Amino acid sequence: MGFKGTWSHTELHGMRLRLQGAKLNKAKKGELRCSPPTGYVYDPEGQLVFDPDEGVVAAIKLAFEQFCALGTAFGVMRYLCVNKVPFRRRRWRPGNIGTLHWGPANLSRITALLRNHTYTGI
Repeated sequence: MGFKGTWSHTELHGMRLRLQGAKLNKAKKGELRCSPPTGYVYDPEGQLVFDPDEGVVAAIKLAFEQFCALGTAFGVMRYLCVNKVPFRRRRWRPGNIGTLHWGPANLSRITALLRNHTYTGI
């Protein structure tokens, strides 16, 4: 790799450590904001609240109700797809921050929804 390659690698490692330290510092001060899970948004004061769109909250409640009835994430996904229930979520990418996107349910989105601790009140 040579000296330049080794030095470049060392610089990247140092930058990553500094960025991680800055993120931990923000978390200690309570200023770290992440993309909220589906069904939640940040209000103007910066608190995490339910999404004002009732369709998003209804889709999430339906997913949890079906999980209680069926017992599997695949069953929930199949129910939503067979009944053509659009699964809503907000996008948090640069350029379309907070825009509502509707699409078909897939297994990864359903399992992410069911495994997220935010829905239990944590």
